[in-house]
Amino acid sequence: MEVLKWARYFDFEAMFCLVIGGVLIAKAISFYLKRTNIFSKGITVKGEVVDFKLRFSSNILSSVPIIRFKTEEGRIIESEYTTSAFGIHFELGMEVTIIYSKDRPTSFFLKEEGGRGNILPVILLVIACMMIVIAIRRVFSI
Repeated sequence: MEVLKWARYFDFEAMFCLVIGGVLIAKAISFYLKRTNIFSKGITVKGEVVDFKLRFSSNILSSVPIIRFKTEEGRIIESEYTTSAFGIHFELGMEVTIIYSKDRPTSFFLKEEGGRGNILPVILLVIACMMIVIAIRRVFSI
Protein backbone atom coordinates (compact mmCIF):
# COMPACT_ATOMS: atom_id res chain seq x y z
CA MET A 1 0.00 0.00 0.00
CA GLU A 2 2.91 2.36 0.76
CA VAL A 3 4.15 2.02 -2.82
CA LEU A 4 0.82 3.14 -4.23
CA LYS A 5 0.79 6.18 -1.94
CA TRP A 6 4.27 7.17 -3.19
CA ALA A 7 3.29 6.60 -6.85
CA ARG A 8 0.37 9.00 -6.48
CA TYR A 9 2.79 11.89 -5.90
CA PHE A 10 5.41 10.82 -8.45
CA ASP A 11 5.06 12.43 -11.87
CA PHE A 12 5.96 9.74 -14.38
CA GLU A 13 5.50 12.06 -17.37
CA ALA A 14 7.97 14.57 -15.92
CA MET A 15 10.48 11.78 -15.27
CA PHE A 16 9.99 10.51 -18.83
CA CYS A 17 10.69 13.98 -20.22
CA LEU A 18 13.82 14.31 -18.06
CA VAL A 19 15.14 10.92 -19.15
CA ILE A 20 14.47 11.60 -22.84
CA GLY A 21 16.06 15.04 -22.51
CA GLY A 22 19.15 13.50 -20.91
CA VAL A 23 19.42 10.84 -23.60
CA LEU A 24 19.14 13.46 -26.35
CA ILE A 25 21.85 15.59 -24.74
CA ALA A 26 24.14 12.55 -24.51
CA LYS A 27 23.44 11.65 -28.17
CA ALA A 28 24.10 15.23 -29.34
CA ILE A 29 27.42 15.35 -27.49
CA SER A 30 28.39 11.89 -28.79
CA PHE A 31 27.59 12.80 -32.41
CA TYR A 32 29.45 16.12 -32.15
CA LEU A 33 32.56 14.49 -30.64
CA LYS A 34 32.55 11.69 -33.23
CA ARG A 35 32.24 14.17 -36.08
CA THR A 36 34.91 16.48 -34.66
CA ASN A 37 37.27 13.53 -34.12
CA ILE A 38 36.84 12.24 -37.68
CA PHE A 39 37.23 15.72 -39.20
CA SER A 40 40.42 16.39 -37.19
CA LYS A 41 42.10 12.94 -37.33
CA GLY A 42 40.38 11.24 -40.26
CA ILE A 43 41.78 10.24 -43.62
CA THR A 44 40.61 12.11 -46.73
CA VAL A 45 39.96 10.25 -49.98
CA LYS A 46 37.81 10.68 -53.08
CA GLY A 47 34.61 8.70 -53.42
CA GLU A 48 31.73 8.38 -55.85
CA VAL A 49 27.94 8.18 -55.63
CA VAL A 50 27.21 4.79 -57.22
CA ASP A 51 23.52 4.28 -56.47
CA PHE A 52 20.52 5.45 -54.48
CA LYS A 53 18.37 3.56 -52.02
CA LEU A 54 14.81 4.53 -51.19
CA ARG A 55 14.09 4.65 -47.47
CA PHE A 56 10.73 5.00 -45.83
CA SER A 57 10.69 6.19 -42.23
CA SER A 58 8.23 8.25 -40.22
CA ASN A 59 5.94 8.50 -43.26
CA ILE A 60 8.71 10.18 -45.26
CA LEU A 61 10.15 8.65 -48.43
CA SER A 62 13.73 9.69 -49.02
CA SER A 63 16.52 8.79 -51.39
CA VAL A 64 19.80 7.92 -49.68
CA PRO A 65 23.04 7.95 -51.70
CA ILE A 66 25.23 4.85 -51.78
CA ILE A 67 28.84 6.00 -51.75
CA ARG A 68 31.86 3.94 -52.76
CA PHE A 69 35.43 4.79 -51.89
CA LYS A 70 38.80 3.10 -51.53
CA THR A 71 40.66 3.31 -48.22
CA GLU A 72 44.40 3.93 -47.98
CA GLU A 73 44.85 0.21 -47.39
CA GLY A 74 43.04 -0.54 -50.66
CA ARG A 75 39.80 -1.79 -49.14
CA ILE A 76 36.64 -0.89 -51.11
CA ILE A 77 33.87 0.53 -48.93
CA GLU A 78 30.34 0.88 -50.30
CA SER A 79 27.86 2.29 -47.82
CA GLU A 80 24.70 4.36 -47.46
CA TYR A 81 25.30 7.93 -46.40
CA THR A 82 22.50 8.51 -43.91
CA THR A 83 24.27 10.74 -41.37
CA SER A 84 23.26 14.06 -42.86
CA ALA A 85 23.40 15.76 -46.19
CA PHE A 86 21.86 19.16 -45.67
CA GLY A 87 21.98 21.28 -48.80
CA ILE A 88 23.80 18.76 -50.98
CA HIS A 89 22.16 17.51 -54.16
CA PHE A 90 23.57 14.10 -55.09
CA GLU A 91 23.77 12.78 -58.63
CA LEU A 92 24.78 9.36 -59.89
CA GLY A 93 28.52 9.34 -60.62
CA MET A 94 29.11 12.50 -58.57
CA GLU A 95 32.58 12.67 -57.02
CA VAL A 96 32.64 13.44 -53.30
CA THR A 97 35.41 13.92 -50.76
CA ILE A 98 35.23 11.44 -47.90
CA ILE A 99 36.75 11.80 -44.45
CA TYR A 100 36.75 8.45 -42.68
CA SER A 101 37.98 7.00 -39.42
CA LYS A 102 41.10 4.85 -39.84
CA ASP A 103 39.84 2.47 -37.15
CA ARG A 104 36.37 2.16 -38.67
CA PRO A 105 36.22 3.13 -42.39
CA THR A 106 32.44 2.67 -42.55
CA SER A 107 32.18 5.66 -40.21
CA PHE A 108 32.63 8.59 -42.56
CA PHE A 109 31.48 12.09 -43.41
CA LEU A 110 31.48 14.19 -46.54
CA LYS A 111 33.94 17.07 -46.62
CA GLU A 112 31.47 19.01 -48.82
CA GLU A 113 29.17 19.39 -45.84
CA GLY A 114 31.58 21.70 -44.07
CA GLY A 115 29.90 23.14 -40.97
CA ARG A 116 26.38 22.23 -42.10
CA GLY A 117 26.67 18.80 -40.51
CA ASN A 118 26.79 20.41 -37.07
CA ILE A 119 23.08 21.22 -37.25
CA LEU A 120 21.98 17.76 -36.01
CA PRO A 121 23.53 18.14 -32.53
CA VAL A 122 21.99 21.61 -32.27
CA ILE A 123 18.54 20.27 -33.16
CA LEU A 124 18.93 17.46 -30.60
CA LEU A 125 19.97 19.95 -27.92
CA VAL A 126 16.98 22.19 -28.64
CA ILE A 127 14.57 19.25 -28.39
CA ALA A 128 16.32 18.08 -25.19
CA CYS A 129 15.97 21.53 -23.63
CA MET A 130 12.27 21.59 -24.52
CA MET A 131 11.78 18.17 -22.89
CA ILE A 132 13.57 19.31 -19.73
CA VAL A 133 11.54 22.53 -19.57
CA ILE A 134 8.33 20.49 -19.92
CA ALA A 135 9.47 18.26 -17.04
CA ILE A 136 10.31 21.23 -14.82
CA ARG A 137 6.99 22.91 -15.58
CA ARG A 138 5.12 19.72 -14.70
CA VAL A 139 6.97 19.26 -11.42
CA PHE A 140 6.64 22.86 -10.28
CA SER A 141 3.30 23.50 -12.05
CA ILE A 142 4.49 26.84 -13.43
